[in-house]
Amino acid sequence: MKYKLFLTGVLILVFFRMTAQETGMNRSREKLVEKKIAFLRQRTAMNDAEFKAAQPVIRRYEMERWKLFDRRRKILASLRGDQLPGLSDSEVSGKLDAIMEIDAQLYKLRAEYYQRMREILPPRKLLQLLRAELAFKRRLLAQKRKRMAEKRQNRP
Repeated sequence: MKYKLFLTGVLILVFFRMTAQETGMNRSREKLVEKKIAFLRQRTAMNDAEFKAAQPVIRRYEMERWKLFDRRRKILASLRGDQLPGLSDSEVSGKLDAIMEIDAQLYKLRAEYYQRMREILPPRKLLQLLRAELAFKRRLLAQKRKRMAEKRQNRP
C-alpha cells in the first residue's frame, strides 16, 4: 500500500514538473515575442494605428512558428544517433516526410504573414519590418554566442 502511494506521489510530481517546464517555456517564448515586438516598434516607422494592427499578426505568427519548430525538434530528436538503429527504414522515411511537411507549413505560414502585413503596412514600412526582424535575429544569435563564450571561459 505504501509503495502504491509513493509511486502515485512520484508520478504526480513528475507530471507537475513537466507541465511547469512547458509553462516556463511558453512564458519565456511569450517574453521573447514581446521583446521582438518592442524591438520592431523601435526599429520601424510604424504609427500607432499600424502598430496596433500589426501587433496581433506578429504575435500569432511567432507563436504558430514556435509550435511548428517544436514539432520539428521533437521529430529530429527521435532521429538522433542512439535511437536511429531501432527504427525501420519506413519509420525514418515517415519522419523525414513529416519534417518536410512541417517545413512546407513554415513556408506557408511565412507567406500568409507577409500577405497580412502587406494589408497593414505600406511597402517601405514592410521592408523596414523585415530588416528589423533580421536585425533582431542577429542580435539574439550574438547574445547567445556571447553567453556560450562566457560559459566556456568559466569552465574549470
